[in-house]
Amino acid sequence: MRAPRFEAQKKKDATAFEGGVGKSNVMPLEEFDEIAAETIEGAERELEMIAPSLQDLARRIQREQPDAVVFLDMSARIFGSPYKKYLSESMGSEAPQVHFYNDNDLKAYHYTDRTQFIKVAKEDFAPQEGKKIFFVDETFSHGKGAVALLEASAAAGVDAYYIALTKDPAPVEELMDEGRDRNVARYRSDGRITVYDNPLKDVFSRFASRLYVQDFQGETLSPHKQDKPAAENNIPDANKYSRPPAGMTIEEYNKELSVRTMRLVGQLKDRIYDTLMAEEA
Repeated sequence: MRAPRFEAQKKKDATAFEGGVGKSNVMPLEEFDEIAAETIEGAERELEMIAPSLQDLARRIQREQPDAVVFLDMSARIFGSPYKKYLSESMGSEAPQVHFYNDNDLKAYHYTDRTQFIKVAKEDFAPQEGKKIFFVDETFSHGKGAVALLEASAAAGVDAYYIALTKDPAPVEELMDEGRDRNVARYRSDGRITVYDNPLKDVFSRFASRLYVQDFQGETLSPHKQDKPAAENNIPDANKYSRPPAGMTIEEYNKELSVRTMRLVGQLKDRIYDTLMAEEA
């Protein structure tokens, strides 16, 4: 689900910035509330579509009892907490651990630097050696990420399975990769890749996760890119150019926006949890 108001807001911000001292150039809180309401409404529609898949995955986890369920950042992260709560309640001490992982480096190295790919795979997955792991993704397009994860897991001695909650109905065309396609077909035949046939390209979770998962410059980073650039002290704080609404300081505005953002995230997680619980009812 997209948030089309953001593009309009960017134009408003630019106009306000040019409008002189004293005119706010940040998103009005009332507009954020409208976006939040639209996000909830869209999420409820999409959750209704994917509810059978979410519930089927929960049953599979209960049945097969993996050691861990790993939700891929950023798009799938918001499902982690609801699943953890649901599985803890339904499985007790047998519930798997829930982790999050950013596979950007892994995918890049898989196709550019095989030596570095194996190195990253063994470093990242060493703690899971000998364990059964479910990797949960938001959307499946061509399978590059799935193949990279499964090959990395094999290199580290992990019994891994990849599950995508939706399938991109119109993935961006790429150069033909017969090797990748053969591997995808083989892994699907072996039961290591499962793709639920929900035709959604941009699930609400992608937008929602960006609301609260920002490690650096708006992106989640893998463990190999956590170091931020040095010597940033000479760069002005972004707030220097922000003009808050009348009657508020920029600190007060940011605090209130953060409160409303986390409230929205909590509401979305509650709706995912309710979707998992619906089958119990």
